[in-house]
Amino acid sequence: MDIFDALILGIVQGVTEFIPVSSSAHLVIVPELLQIAKPSLSFDTMLHFGTFLSLMLIYWKDILKLIRACGEISNDIFFKREFKSVQNDDYKRLVFLIILTTIPACLVGILLEDYVEALFKSPLAVGFFLLGTGFILAIGQRNLNGKKDILNMTVQDALFIGVAQALALAPGISRSGITITAGLYRGLNKDLAPNYAFLIALPVILGATILQLKDVEIESLYLFIIGVLSAFISGYLAIKVLLKIVKQGKLIIFAGYCWIIGLIMILWEIYK
Repeated sequence: MDIFDALILGIVQGVTEFIPVSSSAHLVIVPELLQIAKPSLSFDTMLHFGTFLSLMLIYWKDILKLIRACGEISNDIFFKREFKSVQNDDYKRLVFLIILTTIPACLVGILLEDYVEALFKSPLAVGFFLLGTGFILAIGQRNLNGKKDILNMTVQDALFIGVAQALALAPGISRSGITITAGLYRGLNKDLAPNYAFLIALPVILGATILQLKDVEIESLYLFIIGVLSAFISGYLAIKVLLKIVKQGKLIIFAGYCWIIGLIMILWEIYK
């Protein structure tokens, strides 16, 4: 791997982690198309860390409020024996909902790890899952009039989005795309749906990064730095762009892209 490879892979990871076209699919496609080195597990882990940093930069105020809310919840429950405060405070309720949403992906990741890893070795499966992502985004395009805010969001909403996030462990299913669509389908407003989808990505990306750290080997420090920085910068820009696109109700443009790329992958695998 050289500087060009590290830069391209970082940009691909940063953009496709948040733009709903599936980062896992593009990390399979791009190396094949450009004839560049496929990322090692160590390098892939560091790219995810770069996207985690971009989320931290954009949502740092919310993250601080969530951390404070965690402390207040502990105080309310264990010392004051007060449970209703969670229902009436935006950030206390958000902590509770994020935990619920994270559970399904954790369970699927642990129980079906080998099966999920096997899917990554099949470009044909990735192609079909990309087609699925396109249909998911088309559904989201039809559900843009939701009114729910955090205080109106229910346990059922959180678990529904959590199951959607678990499905995104399959390569080709966009995590941001399916969770935003799930939120819109459940009636979340156009501000809350994408922001909630990005906030629930924080524990998932951080957890996956920590689990893979044991296997990380620093092959080339400067290449790792280039990869992390390019993933961080491109991820930051991708989040900003997607937030605007969701507000404008234009998710369908990504559906068309996923259909085209998915179909190309399927035909390529069948006729190569």
